Amino acid sequence: MHPCETRGLTSKAGFIECTLLVNTFPVNLMKPHASTARPANTVSVKLDPSDMARIDSLASAKKRTAHYLMKEAIHEYIQREESRLNFIRASEESAREFQHTGLHVMHDEFDAWLETWGGDNEQPMPACHK
Repeated sequence: MHPCETRGLTSKAGFIECTLLVNTFPVNLMKPHASTARPANTVSVKLDPSDMARIDSLASAKKRTAHYLMKEAIHEYIQREESRLNFIRASEESAREFQHTGLHVMHDEFDAWLETWGGDNEQPMPACHK
């Protein structure tokens, strides 16, 4: 058997799944069907020459393209900002709930509870109170 043998093509929700054995470790590759693939949007970004030089330098050091690094940076930024916004929304909802019910746990109660973590006498979370 060749170390990069391909096993089975299956269709799942518009994707072709191919399991590829690379040195006997399975690697799943998901590729959109041609009929469901959407073309990527092209975006133009103006960068300072010094920033572009830094990106080119990083790309060269990492043996990647500048395009790859920029795409990854944008992806990571979007994930980080979405997480931040979700945290803010949850905090605002928590504040509204507190204003409505008055239920809370004091910091010293919460801190004392955390101190029990990992010990033999781990305690349940303190109950909320008014």
